[in-house]
Amino acid sequence: MKTSLKILAAFVVLLLVSFQAVQSQTFEEYKKMRQQELQKYKEERNKQLQQLADEFTKYVEEQDRRYADYLKERWEEFEAFQGVKPPADPKPEEAPVFREPERPGPMHPIPAILPPAPEPPDFVPEPVMPRIVKPEPEEFPVFDREFDFYGYPIAFDYDENMAKIRLMGNPNEDAIGDIFSALSATNYNGMLNSFYEYADVLNLNDWGYYRLLNEAAVNIVGPDENTQKLVTWFLLIRSGYKAKLAYFDNDVYLLLPFQNQVYDVKYFKLGGLKYYLLDGDLDKIYTYEQDFPEAQKLFDLNIYEALSLGDESVAKLVSFTIADAETEVPVEYNRNLIEFYKDYPLADIKIYFDAMVSPEAKNSLSRAFLPVIDGKDELEAVNLLLHFVQSGFDYQTDQEQFGYEKFFFAEEAFYYPYCDCEDRSVLFAYMVQHLLGLEVVGLNYPGHMATAVCFNEDVTGDFFELEGKKFVVCDPTYIGAPAGLTMPAYKNEEAEIVVLANRFSDGHQRDYLWDDIMAAGGSRGDNGHDMILNSDGSKIVTGFYTGHFSYGSLDVAGGSNPSMFTMLIDESENPVWFAGGDGNGFSMAYNLAHKNDEIYVTGTFEGDLELQGFSVSSGSDNPDIFLAKFNKDGQLQWLEKASIDTANQDGGSYLNFVARFSTGGDHLGNDLYFESGDFDNYGISFGGDGEVLVAGAFNKTTGLNVKKMSFDAGMEFDAVEALKAENDRLLTDNYEKTIAGLFAVVNLVQSSGVSIPGSAARDVLDKYNPQFKKEYSVIYDAIAEVNFIKNRDGVVTLQTRSGKEMTIDMMRVKNNAQLKISMLENGDAQIDVLSGIRVGKAFWWYDLNHVILYKENGNLLFDYDVDHEVAVKNLKIDIMY
Repeated sequence: MKTSLKILAAFVVLLLVSFQAVQSQTFEEYKKMRQQELQKYKEERNKQLQQLADEFTKYVEEQDRRYADYLKERWEEFEAFQGVKPPADPKPEEAPVFREPERPGPMHPIPAILPPAPEPPDFVPEPVMPRIVKPEPEEFPVFDREFDFYGYPIAFDYDENMAKIRLMGNPNEDAIGDIFSALSATNYNGMLNSFYEYADVLNLNDWGYYRLLNEAAVNIVGPDENTQKLVTWFLLIRSGYKAKLAYFDNDVYLLLPFQNQVYDVKYFKLGGLKYYLLDGDLDKIYTYEQDFPEAQKLFDLNIYEALSLGDESVAKLVSFTIADAETEVPVEYNRNLIEFYKDYPLADIKIYFDAMVSPEAKNSLSRAFLPVIDGKDELEAVNLLLHFVQSGFDYQTDQEQFGYEKFFFAEEAFYYPYCDCEDRSVLFAYMVQHLLGLEVVGLNYPGHMATAVCFNEDVTGDFFELEGKKFVVCDPTYIGAPAGLTMPAYKNEEAEIVVLANRFSDGHQRDYLWDDIMAAGGSRGDNGHDMILNSDGSKIVTGFYTGHFSYGSLDVAGGSNPSMFTMLIDESENPVWFAGGDGNGFSMAYNLAHKNDEIYVTGTFEGDLELQGFSVSSGSDNPDIFLAKFNKDGQLQWLEKASIDTANQDGGSYLNFVARFSTGGDHLGNDLYFESGDFDNYGISFGGDGEVLVAGAFNKTTGLNVKKMSFDAGMEFDAVEALKAENDRLLTDNYEKTIAGLFAVVNLVQSSGVSIPGSAARDVLDKYNPQFKKEYSVIYDAIAEVNFIKNRDGVVTLQTRSGKEMTIDMMRVKNNAQLKISMLENGDAQIDVLSGIRVGKAFWWYDLNHVILYKENGNLLFDYDVDHEVAVKNLKIDIMY
């Protein structure tokens, strides 16, 4: 994918002009107007923000004082619970070999059951909301540190005062309370923001983020382990995670709560949660019950997104037998990811089944197998992958290889010399989902693990039914056995079904259905949670349409403004019911949730919104948020607005908001927060007190992030000169010069009603950088194929001049591809791809999810595919030169 990413990055900069060292008269009238609008906006915004900052400062200082006082109270002694042991049934000593002439016979049902429903938890977490943070000065004395994090260089600055803090003497309540107060008095938010950015670049899950903060603490305080744990704990709770400190004798310990089952680690029950003791083996400790008020998140060990650690790719040839012929397959794995896994706690087997692999492993498997399975039917392709796993790896139990139980993530099978039944099942399940897009489940027998695959075609052999689907047994440890055969020793054993929760199956279903909906005239308002996949195969989807929408038997004529819709589609993708909005302005839906057979839909609107006899109106020229509640039959129960239209004056307020509603449709109020890099729980959630919450951000939520900039004040908008003027302005604001031009394009197309023809970008190039045509002819020629980029109520539509799909090397861009641009408070920008842009090559194509532009260093972060694989390219080093 490295070549395709370079071409992709080139396309992102289609309209970028290399403005370096260009001296020319700028579009003075435009620049003056732009500066006046920005100044007016800043003055109005600063008044609001200063008042909010004063309130937050007072709140945080009082909260910290109270929590420090609480920590100084007498801690209690708690007894440890012994760690849960992993499954200990004896596994097959050897992998049995399939012998002819046994073949899958007619469909034969096997005893397979779902595990018993878990007991209701003692603790039901509240939805994660933005944290209240106090502002910090722009400049203060700092130290800088660098360290290696699994092969990736980490550099960060931190408050000098933090380096002076140490736990002196033995730990006790007073000392820990004092250190909490001292750390709270430092400037830590900027440092945390840099760690959030690293977490994005590396695609870290919760465990990875904990490890990152732990390494940072080591670099801040040096070898003092007690203070290291104190600093790690402080940074975790300030990042919104639940974590507790404990002490015993002369040592401090860190306790973390997990959403998942963790094996062989002692834990303590505190406030209805299991807090695991990761760094000790004590039977009792001294600790406390009350969590830090802003700590909301439990740790989740799932790896739903591909980790992108330091690139240390290791190649390996795997030999396997197919049709009595020996063949070799080249695969790759990331050595740094293997080291990361070595530090991972042993957890429930689902964690390993659901985990994504590194980009190196994923792409090597695609290169090796997609050309081979191309043209084969599903059964042939599955059997090929099955034989690869069966015969390509030597079998040995964990007890033989390690002396203890160890589950492998899929990629680890390429590293270790042996693997057993669950390791093979995890690898096979990943390959079938990634390469074939078929649904897979695990089969957990007493002492053995296998899998089962849901085919779209008729396949004979052993099977079971789950939610109306037939799953056929595929055993990666039964050497040479085709799909449909159960290992003889387990023929009559009851298997527990391990239902996977990763994004492969759901992600592909969503992609395919949205392709059909968009072909029918529908659009996405965001690339978040806008579709619900029900267990019966039906789907609930929400979005918007402009003009005509025709899907199946549904035919709806709309107006020139975007109109929201929600509809239920049955398992055959036929519309069951449809609810569309009407009114004199625009309305776009982009998020939904369901609870107790009731469906909640939220979006943005401006003007009047009418829906099934209900109506709301925005109270000013600014848009507002709506929330609608439907029953399962599509009948609207109520429609209400959030009344935030007066809080957002220019589509650029860097504030998060949470609108609160009752289940009966009463608007209960709104809460405002400063932007925090760790918060991404946008959309609808349900509070434990029965409230329905809608979280968003003025600078990110579709329809709210539109700058109301006018270009009709006695002049004609000149895109060429406007691009140049905006670039010059950004250079004075210390934007990295190679990326300032791209930000100029982003800023302009974010303004309401602005169109930038591709010809204008070509004119800029010809006028200010004539060498570009010679040096980057592919990009230069591609610009001519872009008709224009136009912003409409927060959605940018990219039209090709031919009206057809455009292909540039390893990238496909559909006509009317849609984007959303979000400007971030730190000056960076995010471009979300709502539809129409894919990257790849002959046998595989991945949807591009978003691109982040970093103003200071010229980096671009690309996020693509259902596993959210990420790659970072520097505009100057990797693309332009």
